[in-house]
Amino acid sequence: MPLLESEKFSLIVCDLIMPKVDGFQVLKMIKDKDLKIPVIILSNLGQPEDEKHAIELGASSFFIKSDTPLSKITDYIKEILV
Repeated sequence: MPLLESEKFSLIVCDLIMPKVDGFQVLKMIKDKDLKIPVIILSNLGQPEDEKHAIELGASSFFIKSDTPLSKITDYIKEILV
């Protein structure tokens, strides 16, 4: 993922299911490059093993989109970026 090498990120928010590269692959790339970027996963995959795997790969947090109010996510983002 060239952007991870050419840009500086304060935070990444991504889903697990995306075209071309899924969220697990993004987390693995960040981990393999030893980048210290907080990553929030927003997904409708609510299986405990998905959340566990994402956290093991370095996700800062995991939110299930259909169960989480947007205000909770934005509050969490504000905490990270302050």
